[in-house]
Amino acid sequence: MPSFFINFSPKSKLKKGYTNLTLVDISKNALKKTRKRLGKLGKTIEYIVADVGSFVPNQQYNFWHDRATFHFLTEQNQIEHYTQNLQNFLRPNGYFLIGTFTEDGPTKCSGHEVKQYSENTLSELLSKFLHKIKCLNFEHLTPFDTLQKFIFCQFQMRELNF
Repeated sequence: MPSFFINFSPKSKLKKGYTNLTLVDISKNALKKTRKRLGKLGKTIEYIVADVGSFVPNQQYNFWHDRATFHFLTEQNQIEHYTQNLQNFLRPNGYFLIGTFTEDGPTKCSGHEVKQYSENTLSELLSKFLHKIKCLNFEHLTPFDTLQKFIFCQFQMRELNF
């Protein structure tokens, strides 16, 4: 099965038979809870405690899923590091799925400043090496009855041209 780099909901991938999953989170406790919640199902996951703003993967991936992480990267050097990793560690023809706050979404989350994006700003940022497939807007109601506006976009790594 393909290798996956994910930071959200590995259970559905595991139930479908996917293997070689990597789960990255800045919180050791969050990963510990996820490992416990998944039980036997999660024993094959590689759990990595790291800040994606400075993390360097140790392998290439066929699919990279980022749900609600990218918008926490507010410094240009963090964004450049992340996109460089994406370019270097997403296999040719691999897929990138991102969920991030829209331009009219929150300006803060969990007390932290965030960066907002639109279909155009994401596409412009990633178009040098990724081809946009589709983007959808989504409204998420938090457990605290706060409405958060997200954009989810699917991209595919461009083929290498030598």
